[in-house]
Amino acid sequence: MSRDSLMYSTFILTLVCLIAASLLGLAYNATAAQIEFQQNAYLHQNLNQIFPEADDFLHEEDYYIAVKNNEKIGFVTTVVSPGYSSFLTILVGMDLDKNIAGMRVLEHAETPGLGAEAVKPKFYQQFSNKKEISKDTIDAITSATITTDSVIKGVNEISKKLESLVENE
Repeated sequence: MSRDSLMYSTFILTLVCLIAASLLGLAYNATAAQIEFQQNAYLHQNLNQIFPEADDFLHEEDYYIAVKNNEKIGFVTTVVSPGYSSFLTILVGMDLDKNIAGMRVLEHAETPGLGAEAVKPKFYQQFSNKKEISKDTIDAITSATITTDSVIKGVNEISKKLESLVENE
């Protein structure tokens, strides 16, 4: 391959990459607001599932305060915990009696049919109205003990922070 041919190929490849990058940037800018809106809607849907009686959720620095009739009824925050094949983003709520009000797995890339079962009501409803979470209090997901352990660890980890928020109330 001659030097001129190599320069021409490099120029064409650079031009194609610039055009592709520009189009990708334009597509991102065109959809960024809608993506953020959908993510916030998904988050609030899950907040409402953890505290269905709440009228509103006040966003603080890294947590939410569940409010009913202008009174605080609990706190909600997220934790990221390593699972079997991904990191799990877990939303956990605690009422003012230091009971876990509920939890939801917001994001994961666990094995479909196994670890992905953590998003199903049969699994996550076990966490509600408990003060202590352990392997003895939760039925593990069949063939997905690493994911189950990860969720338990994450819920217990963030429960300490939520308890301190309740105590400071």
